[in-house]
Amino acid sequence: MYVIPCNGRSVPDPVKGDFLPKEGRNVADTIYWHRRLVSGEVVLKDTTPVQKPEQKAKKQ
Repeated sequence: MYVIPCNGRSVPDPVKGDFLPKEGRNVADTIYWHRRLVSGEVVLKDTTPVQKPEQKAKKQ
């Protein structure tokens, strides 16, 4: 899951041993990060690929 810190917060990343960068990063889907989500320290970034609308076939 991809998380971003809220409002300039410094959120420790226990796996990396540093703080979550302001642009966020992929982290493991663990209870630690779920607790950070519930407490409002981080938010999830939607990483679902955007699908382009299908082009209509041209009439000939």
